[in-house]
Formats: sequence, structure tokens, C-alpha cells
Amino acid sequence: MSGSTLKGIVAVVLLVLFAALMVFLLANVGVSQASWERYVYLLSGVEAVVFAAVGWLFGKEVHREQAQNAEANAERAGAGHLSAAGEAAAERANGLALARAVIAHTEPAAEAGSHATVERASSSAADPLVRMAYDAYPELSGRAVTP
Repeated sequence: MSGSTLKGIVAVVLLVLFAALMVFLLANVGVSQASWERYVYLLSGVEAVVFAAVGWLFGKEVHREQAQNAEANAERAGAGHLSAAGEAAAERANGLALARAVIAHTEPAAEAGSHATVERASSSAADPLVRMAYDAYPELSGRAVTP
């Protein structure tokens, strides 16, 4: 028998004993004041133990549900992260293709990546677009990438 099962059985037995004590007290309502005070004193000690057992029973279920919800949220977040990483890679590839197209359209005879290309691009009408392409993707110009 596992420790958790034993704790559950003890909690249920305590609840049954508490119910029996309550029935006993209700049956002895007409006793003397001194006896009644002793009964109530004993009830307060038993009550604390029983309430702790009930808290353990119900708290265990609440925490299990919270743990399951947390695991489900973590799985969804992990799947979202993978999806976002894939989308980011696809968008980077799209951006690179667009940058190459802008550079190729602006400088059809030049070799992409040469310094002469950068100099010719700066004099063209599409200068801001070419400059943005080289700034966004420094590997296209052959310049060293600095972090």
C-alpha cells in the first residue's frame, strides 16, 4: 500500500470519527455545563486534526488539477515556440530573396556582394532600397557582420 493511499484512508477514518463525535455531542446536549465544556475542549483538538486531513484531501485534488493545467500550458507554449521559430526562418528567407531581387534589379550587370556593387548602388535612384537591403543582410555585401 502506497503512502498516499494510507494517508487517504487515515483522512477518511478521521472524518468518520469526527462525524461520530458530532453525533455523540448532539445526543448529550443536556449534560452539565462542566461536562459540556470538556466535550467542546476535546472537540476543538479533534476538529483541528480532521480539518487538516480534509484540507489535505481537497488540496491534493486542487494541486493536481493546477499541475495538469500548467503542463498543458507548457506544451502549448513549446509548440508555439517551434512554430514561431519556423515562421521566423521562413520570413528571413523571404527577406533575403527580396533583398537579392532589389539588388539584382538595381544592378543587373554587377556581381552581388562586391564592393563595386555597393558603390554603384549608392548612385542609383533605388539607393535607399539597396542600402536597406545591405543593412538588413550584411552577408550580401561581403562586409563583416558585427554583433
